[in-house]
Amino acid sequence: MQENNTKFCFKCGKPITLNTDFCPFCGAKQASSIVENKNNQFLIWGWITAVLALFIPLTGIVSFVLSIFIIKNKRTTAGTVLLVFTIIFFYLGMTGFSDGFFGAM
Repeated sequence: MQENNTKFCFKCGKPITLNTDFCPFCGAKQASSIVENKNNQFLIWGWITAVLALFIPLTGIVSFVLSIFIIKNKRTTAGTVLLVFTIIFFYLGMTGFSDGFFGAM
């Protein structure tokens, strides 16, 4: 019987703890850590493209799509915050933020 704090390795099938990134028996990387790494990459690139949307508004579309992926991968708070800031930065970029920013220099 499986306890609440264990899962099974997808490669060898032996029971391991939930927060294990690598199976101690066969060394296989567990799927949950792979998905988490992809979510973190989506989040990093989402913020980069959101900030770039202040200067190049079309990059906001990339950030918008990445925030939707993050929300679908069950990181709703991080995805929603990114989505809101993407919309704000996209709007500011479309209304000439970069002209005012570079004009002040």
